[in-house]
Amino acid sequence: MILEEKIVAGSQDDFMEVRYLKIKGTNFEIGRELARIGIERHGVKFNPAEPRYIYQMSYYKEHYPILYNRIIGVESLATTKENLDHSTLMYSSGLFGCSVVFYPPAATYNRSPIVSRNFDFTTGTVSGKVPNGSEKPALSQPYIIETHPDEGYSSLYLSSFDLLSGVIDGINSEGLVVTMLADDEAIASFPIDPSYTSQVGLNELQTLRMLLDTCSNVEEAKRALYSSKQYYALYPLHYLIADRYGNSFIWEMSHGRNREFIFDGNENIPQVLTNFPLYRYQPSFELPLSGERLSMYNRFCHLTESLAANNRPYHLDTIKELHKGVAFNDTSILRESSLPSRTLWHSIYDIHNSKLSVDFYVGEEGKKIKRSGYIDFYL
Repeated sequence: MILEEKIVAGSQDDFMEVRYLKIKGTNFEIGRELARIGIERHGVKFNPAEPRYIYQMSYYKEHYPILYNRIIGVESLATTKENLDHSTLMYSSGLFGCSVVFYPPAATYNRSPIVSRNFDFTTGTVSGKVPNGSEKPALSQPYIIETHPDEGYSSLYLSSFDLLSGVIDGINSEGLVVTMLADDEAIASFPIDPSYTSQVGLNELQTLRMLLDTCSNVEEAKRALYSSKQYYALYPLHYLIADRYGNSFIWEMSHGRNREFIFDGNENIPQVLTNFPLYRYQPSFELPLSGERLSMYNRFCHLTESLAANNRPYHLDTIKELHKGVAFNDTSILRESSLPSRTLWHSIYDIHNSKLSVDFYVGEEGKKIKRSGYIDFYL
C-alpha cells in the first residue's frame, strides 16, 4: 500500500515536477501500485509479449523472485486477455551523462562513506528536440521512491524511465549504494546493439534494482553481477557500487559484452567515474584531449585534480562545490540537442546515516537557472 505521496520539488508549471513515493507491502502489492500510477498518471502501455517471454518469466522466478512477484502484481491490473509483456513500466527514455565520486570514510569529515553524483541530461525530448504540444521533456517527472517490501531489502532511490525497476541511483537498508552512468565512448565509437525489447535476463535498469533488493555489501554485489545474465535494452552502462564499510568498485563490460571488469576503490582515496570506460585506458591511463569543457574526459580530470588540490577530510560544502565544478549550467553540451544540457540533479548519499540529499534543476527564468536546494530524505 502507498503510505505517502507528495510533490517535493517543482510543479506542473516548471520544467521538473518531482514526486516522493513511499510504498510498503508484499512485492505483488508494490508491483500493482507502481503499475496503477504508471497507467493512470503516465499512460503506460504494454507491448505484445514475444515468444521468449515465458523463458524470461522463468528466469525471474528462478533467479530474481522479488521482481517476478512485482511483475505478477503488474499483470493483476490487466484489462485484456491478450498476452502482453508486463516486465517494465516504461514512461520515458533517453541517454544521460553523469559524474560520480565515492568518498571512503578516511576521506570524509564525519567518517561516513559518501557517494556524490551529478545526473546530466538534455532539457528536451529523448532525441534532444523541443517538446511539441502536450509532449513532456524526457526527464521532467522523476520520482524519489522508498520501498519496504515483505521480501528483499528496503530501499530509497531516484527513479525514472521505468517505474517498476528504474533505479538511477539509490541506497538500501544495509547501506549499499548503487549508481549508473552511460558509456558514452562506446556509444560514440562503436556500433551498439540495443535489444529495445525485453530479453531473458536483466536489463541495465533491472540490474541495479536487483542489487538494491538482494545485496548487503560490495562483495555480495560483485557475486550477483558475475552470476547474473545481463543485456542492455537501450544503452551500455557502467556502475559504481559502494557500501557502509567503505568499500567500492566500478563494474564494466567490454563493448562486445564478452568480458567483465572490476576496479576496486582505495580505502583512502576517492573513486571517480564519468562516461568513459576505465578498462580501455589501462595501464597507462592516457586520456584523449577534448576541447569541450565538460567532456567525459575533462570532467574526470577536473574532479581528480580538484580532489587532489583540496585538503582532506572533505566537508559537505567542499563535496558540493567539487561537483558544481563539473555541472552543466552554461552553454556546454552533453551531446547534440536543440535545448540546453543541464545537471538535472545532484545527489549525495551519506551512507552511515542512510541519508539522501538531492538538489534538483527546476527550470529557468531568462538566463537564471532555478534549483530546488538540497532536500533531505532518510531511509
